[in-house]
Amino acid sequence: MLFEIGGAYEILGDLTTKDKCRYFGRARTLLDEQLPLIKGDSYTAYGHTTPLEPVRAEVGRHLAAVEQKSAQAGCTTP
Repeated sequence: MLFEIGGAYEILGDLTTKDKCRYFGRARTLLDEQLPLIKGDSYTAYGHTTPLEPVRAEVGRHLAAVEQKSAQAGCTTP
């Protein structure tokens, strides 16, 4: 899925005791970059059609979670 790289940085931020802000910042950047790339209503490959609105919603949920976790960790948003 498109959000896996940003999601991986989110998980790294969750797991670390230091560098939370760096990992959450990287997750935010990647998720922000991915969201506008999800265009159209669906994507078809190898005979399978995937609706894209649930994918956009999932990336949005991860982005909101990263924002909340970042604020709780006391990170400053660039």
